[in-house]
Amino acid sequence: MNIRSLLIASGIAGIAMAFLSNLPVIYLGNCLACLWLWSGGIFGAWVYHRSEHSITSGQGAVIGVVGGLVGAVLGAVLGTIFGGAGLTSLLSSQAGNAQQLFGSAAGSLGFAGGLSLLELCFTIFIYPVFGAIGGAIGGVILGKPNTSV
Repeated sequence: MNIRSLLIASGIAGIAMAFLSNLPVIYLGNCLACLWLWSGGIFGAWVYHRSEHSITSGQGAVIGVVGGLVGAVLGAVLGTIFGGAGLTSLLSSQAGNAQQLFGSAAGSLGFAGGLSLLELCFTIFIYPVFGAIGGAIGGVILGKPNTSV
């Protein structure tokens, strides 16, 4: 197993998992059995297959696990950005003066940061599990067929 190709494929898979799972409206795809998580694992297996020309289900699972770890950390950061922006706009529409606006914006970003840490504690386990499932599926689909009889 080529470590460089594994890290590149896992990084790309993690980025895909994080962005698709945190973009407004698109994140709803995760309501369908964590669609973006296992799809990211399959995508990571495909990227690895493109660079190495062979993959097994075990290699795909490893790519999915590492991609899931990358996706969970990046997803927590994106959750802070998107969640903080939404809370800030909500609170700024109700703030009366500049001091209240600044205080509420800072408070909402702090609250979003706290929620993102809680999210990270949960997703650090979920992303790698579903990523491994997707990577293993990708390894089976993209692997060489067994022609022995």
